[in-house]
Amino acid sequence: MGSYAVLLNLLSFALLFICQFQRVYLVSLRKTTLDLSRSTSEVAESLSCDACSEMVDVIRKLAELKTSESVIENVAVVICKKFVAADSSTIDDRICEMAIPEFMDEVLYVFDHTALTTREICGTILNDKCGTIYDPFNQQWNITIPGGKPPIKPYQPPKVNNTNKILHISDIHWDPQYTPGLQARCDEPLCCRPPLPKGESNNSAGYWGEPLCDLPMQTLINLMEHLNDTQDHVVTMIITDR
Repeated sequence: MGSYAVLLNLLSFALLFICQFQRVYLVSLRKTTLDLSRSTSEVAESLSCDACSEMVDVIRKLAELKTSESVIENVAVVICKKFVAADSSTIDDRICEMAIPEFMDEVLYVFDHTALTTREICGTILNDKCGTIYDPFNQQWNITIPGGKPPIKPYQPPKVNNTNKILHISDIHWDPQYTPGLQARCDEPLCCRPPLPKGESNNSAGYWGEPLCDLPMQTLINLMEHLNDTQDHVVTMIITDR
């Protein structure tokens, strides 16, 4: 998912978060008419452009005031449980409790550094309620270069006698809790790991891994040992993602 899509997801979540925060910490602000017992879609549907703009401005102010991260985190967990876990078949309270602390720094960073204006944020979330959707990160910009565009000089790479080989490993997706024998197909967000029970013979996590699960440690170790034994001509290894 692109950075802009991630940004919008985080901002959408923040709008729900600020509704709860206003109730507890900002009672002096104009009351909203949101009923926090409704689903996420109902909340978004009930928001007006003015209400959305107010909430975005408030959460930006909270970021400027350096509100305690622990307070924001605790309220965010409550919001996640109420709006996300309650309406999801794959996300439960445990996921909220684990995921929120993991991504809280990114959420706060977005509100500290976003280039979107309040109107652009609400226009994207509420569609025609707040004007035309505008993506400032996906526009054709016209930039005037003083003196005109310089000529392109062809680049000829230098001739070398020797070349080096680089091994690039990406998206390993190692799961430190992978446990052979546990259910490989399940109703949890992640399978093949505790607290799942043992699976039947046709639904049991294998020793070396499962297509629906992330990689066990023994497979990762075996991969590295194999590369060490067979790829002695590689001078550099790059590992990206996890």
